[in-house]
Amino acid sequence: MKSLFDDISEIKKQIGKPGGAILLLDFDGVLSDIAPTPDEAIISETAKRALSACAKKFPVVVISGRSLADVKKKVSLENISYSGNHGLEWQAFGEIPFSATPRPESILAATTFKEKLSTIFERFPGTFLEDKTLSMAIHYRKLDPFKVPSFTRETLRAARLCAKSGNFLIEHNKKTIELRPNDTWDKGKISLFFLEKLGSDKLPIYIGDSLTDEDAFLALKNIGLTIRVGKKKNSAAKYYLKNRAEVDKFLQWLTCL
Repeated sequence: MKSLFDDISEIKKQIGKPGGAILLLDFDGVLSDIAPTPDEAIISETAKRALSACAKKFPVVVISGRSLADVKKKVSLENISYSGNHGLEWQAFGEIPFSATPRPESILAATTFKEKLSTIFERFPGTFLEDKTLSMAIHYRKLDPFKVPSFTRETLRAARLCAKSGNFLIEHNKKTIELRPNDTWDKGKISLFFLEKLGSDKLPIYIGDSLTDEDAFLALKNIGLTIRVGKKKNSAAKYYLKNRAEVDKFLQWLTCL
């Protein structure tokens, strides 16, 4: 991985080519600092102003694991497009929102899993479920660190049963255990979808910070600029920004092009 700002002159040349660019980026850890709970996450005012300004120059899409309604409320900009639930929901600028239909077996498995979780949560204060209808995220950022191994072991055991019967994919990252439908949408597929929809001749610029963003880094690896917040040895992203503050700096730089 290369530091983005070490290669900024070359990046400027790429963005300046015919066709322009399309900006795709995650919310948590990119536009907002990672918060103790999803409700506490707030978009940076600098990022919000920069996004609005960027949208006057090229298409902007916020792609999140949050529900579509939640991420739209968090960002609260009308001149951009959104995707929620890792691509299972989306709304292009000015269009009617789309939401995938959950499989019957997934609904049944999720219901059983939630019942099991309720008893687990009772024994592990500081843990909770973020139910996004089409997917689920179990958060334990506020859990006593000494109880984390027991909690994750028990929760993952139950999650694997749910995944097997409901065709879910499990992702464990940043003190979150997430289950989402397998073999459907992910951040890579939705990025390619928006690229085709909003201009396949445009240079995709994707900014993410977590395991789920790796799907987008891989999908756009040979056709765009892939940027990870935080350097990571095994990431598929080409560039990295040191921290979320550098995201704001880069977005401000984009507005000046």
